[in-house]
Amino acid sequence: MVMWIKNSVLAVAFAGILVGCNDDDKFNSSLQAVHASKDAPLANVLVNGSSQWTNVDFGTGSGYSRFFAGNATVAVEVQLPGNATATVIPATSIFLDRNNEYTVFVVGEADSSSSFSVEPLVVSKPKQGSASNTSLDVQVVHASAGVADVDLYVTAPGADLNSASLMLRWLTRGRQGF
Repeated sequence: MVMWIKNSVLAVAFAGILVGCNDDDKFNSSLQAVHASKDAPLANVLVNGSSQWTNVDFGTGSGYSRFFAGNATVAVEVQLPGNATATVIPATSIFLDRNNEYTVFVVGEADSSSSFSVEPLVVSKPKQGSASNTSLDVQVVHASAGVADVDLYVTAPGADLNSASLMLRWLTRGRQGF
């Protein structure tokens, strides 16, 4: 009887250790897609060769999904009439670090005469921010094709920008600021 209890306690303890080790975040990263190409049709986003998000419309984000950390490929195709698709971003290799979350923006213009061709813009942020009870984390990305550099101000609603303090000067397209 004592041997049975001893083995049962060991089995329960071992099962508890296994459950405690099942922390998927140790091996995963998060990735989302945002369609920011104003003249491109609905998009399909493929991750590692498999369709991850379909019918993504301009101005829409997918929300985060978890993927194994490490090397991954992301490709984007747009939907054309007659159920046809065209690849606008071929398979692009990115590294997904387990400590970060990633957003792949589809930026540029689909119009072939544009000097801003459709391309991926990959931005990252730490999974664990530094916000506190008196602060917050903010990430700003300039993803507009054909728009000059922008300045960033943080003010109260309705405040006059002429008297506001500049937070970030000349945020260039394709860059992120914190």
